[in-house]
Amino acid sequence: MDERHEETKGERGWRLPTRRSVSWLLYLSRGDVRGGALRAYCRSSAAACGAHAGDLQVGWLDGVRACDRDEPVFLDSWVRSRAPPGEAAREARSALYVLRRDGSRCYVSRRFGPADPSWSCEDDSPAAFAAALRAQCRRAAGRRFSGVEAAPHPRQSVVEVPPEAGTLVLMDAVAVPHEVLPTLAGERLALAGWLHEESQEPPEWFGEEA
Repeated sequence: MDERHEETKGERGWRLPTRRSVSWLLYLSRGDVRGGALRAYCRSSAAACGAHAGDLQVGWLDGVRACDRDEPVFLDSWVRSRAPPGEAAREARSALYVLRRDGSRCYVSRRFGPADPSWSCEDDSPAAFAAALRAQCRRAAGRRFSGVEAAPHPRQSVVEVPPEAGTLVLMDAVAVPHEVLPTLAGERLALAGWLHEESQEPPEWFGEEA
């Protein structure tokens, strides 16, 4: 993956002014190259994937049937915590959600935070992050949840793009796991980069003094 949710980067993730949005690759190779294709692991999505209202995607709810489309799961890190009666909540919790057909949010997890034993994890690998997210899901959603970086996966289709000169590849930096296959002969040449977007800012209520 070329970009990950801010929660995977610790405090540094929330201090960066921008984040990667779209990955691009322009091949410059000559015709004598064998191998070196870009392999992407793609899904049939039930809704726009990658990001929603500033929240980055962190997983999928796998379709039950082969013909079903998978549902992108987004991590909302700014869910206002519950406060005692008469007080205003100023602490943020996190929660996972998918999108209904009308575009509204359907939360599929409880609210959780860094202090929760099932969420805090010293291992920052993609597999450990996905396991920690799955542990937050309600039971039905947890059975269908898979991390956005899981690849290969039975629900994915594989797309390979050979390194032919002049080919431009654009893909979501968050939702599309990918790899470059070994070059067997010739020289694989390419320019690569990312389009950036502004990082998500905390809501106005966060950190307010009583």
